Amino acid sequence: MALPTYEEAMLPVLQVLHRDGPRHRREIVTAVADAIGLSEEERQQMLPSGKATVILSRIGWALAYLKQAKLVESPKRGMYKISNRGVSVLAEKPTKIDSDYLSRFPEFVEFLQRTRVSTVGVSEGGQAFSQGLPMVSTDQAAPEEALEAAYARLRTGLEEDLLDSVKSASPAFFEQLVIDLLVKMGYGGSRPEAARAVGRAGDGGIDGIIDEDRLGLDVIYVQAKR
Repeated sequence: MALPTYEEAMLPVLQVLHRDGPRHRREIVTAVADAIGLSEEERQQMLPSGKATVILSRIGWALAYLKQAKLVESPKRGMYKISNRGVSVLAEKPTKIDSDYLSRFPEFVEFLQRTRVSTVGVSEGGQAFSQGLPMVSTDQAAPEEALEAAYARLRTGLEEDLLDSVKSASPAFFEQLVIDLLVKMGYGGSRPEAARAVGRAGDGGIDGIIDEDRLGLDVIYVQAKR
């Protein structure tokens, strides 16, 4: 069984809450994973940030959307229970519940409108534009995953640009960059005089001198090679 999208998780989440009663979000994750037959590997798959599992993220977003549509209630932090409206929805025996389905409820439509207003601005010419937020694919990723993927792409591009800039810089700049990096790593503390670039004729190939401690009792000689 492949990991469900956050929309595919909506119906199983509602069914679990109807069957088991009020549950903590992590208990819901386990119950849904059991119900749809997720493997241990699928249950442990992490988001790009490594801060949470994918299934926890997707079920979290499913709960958030169901709550906005008033199909579930959250009596206290982390706890959820099915509402009377949610029970009525299950009585209709839907084959799936997604954003289109939830749009029949005015509270959910209002939620979507609030979200769009908060993430879309207007340019001077009157044209709408997104304020740096990536478009979210409801076919696969939860919004959190889409944001993390966009961040990862931006970070990778920035890393490549920085590396290209360093490679094209002068040898003197590169030597100073290495010294600055060592200072930031804690060598010599934060004193400006902790690192002393050499990089001159007759220095024996030594590009910098850095103190290992604040007292300067131990000295490290640095060679910076690209």
